[in-house]
Amino acid sequence: MTLPERVIIAAKTLVELRVYLGSTKRRWTPEELIVTAQQIKNKKKKKEEKMSRHTWQEFIEDEARDYGDDISDIIVFPETVMWPRDKYSNEPKEDATPRHTLTVPFDAGFGIAEGPRFTAWGRDRVYFPAQYDGAEFIGSVSRNPNKEATDHVGGD
Repeated sequence: MTLPERVIIAAKTLVELRVYLGSTKRRWTPEELIVTAQQIKNKKKKKEEKMSRHTWQEFIEDEARDYGDDISDIIVFPETVMWPRDKYSNEPKEDATPRHTLTVPFDAGFGIAEGPRFTAWGRDRVYFPAQYDGAEFIGSVSRNPNKEATDHVGGD
């Protein structure tokens, strides 16, 4: 890594660095500051990645738990998808390989929808992807006719 790259890293994490340095009494060399800034940046990046990566399996399990649905014999279409896919065209990328649809990790946060498209049938509910402003979540409806009205999908 070149010195200009290190300086950029240090500048981007200046707030975190000031907080960290404020908690110590020692003198820091420029090299130590750069390394410390890089470590702070790496920790922040790992935390953000961990928080934003989800799978449809996780969302379905939560939704099924809320409704008491049995998903042990869940049926998913398509069962596999070629992944990764282009975010905008939804076409498989050159290095795409078959993956189980519900276990593909994706960023469920705001922006563009990234999770694979699917429909899944549990014992009592049908599950499908939903989004509001790019934030993705699971929608579900009863599998059989009943007196349950369906809210607008994507938020109120």
